[in-house]
Amino acid sequence: IIGLLSIAHVAYVVRCVAYTLLPETRHYSWFILCIEPLHGLTFGAMWIASVEYANKLAPSTMQATMQGLVSGIYQGLAQCCGTVIGGVLFHHFGPVFMYRLSAAIVAVWMVMFQLSLRLIRCCDDSDGIRLIFSEKLASKQQLLSNASLKEEPSSRNRNVLLINEDD
Repeated sequence: IIGLLSIAHVAYVVRCVAYTLLPETRHYSWFILCIEPLHGLTFGAMWIASVEYANKLAPSTMQATMQGLVSGIYQGLAQCCGTVIGGVLFHHFGPVFMYRLSAAIVAVWMVMFQLSLRLIRCCDDSDGIRLIFSEKLASKQQLLSNASLKEEPSSRNRNVLLINEDD
């Protein structure tokens, strides 16, 4: 999954830099056909890896929510911000600056992403997220148990342990 995201990052950087190197001739549009297959690699690799990574991170009860977040952030927030910021950069500084800045941002992000993964390699992401959600579920269950089973503390503890052991 991580390797596929890295391939998508590299393909995006190469594609953006290649756009800025196109000759400004009457027939340069044909050269774009040599670069555009990288868009398929970038888009496809990013979506496959993002969906799979979100599936891996989310507990079984939250998988649809996580897929909705991935889709909403990419197709909503990211496209909106990218369109507005890219339009401003294109208008004020031109297409070469806009594409090279995009390539630089993704290249820096890719390095940060890889370094952070290597720093937290000893910790499994899915265990951390399950722990967070299990604690929240356990807290809700404790509140319910406290209200209904005040005289049986052993039942309350057994309910909390069962919730933590579901995943």
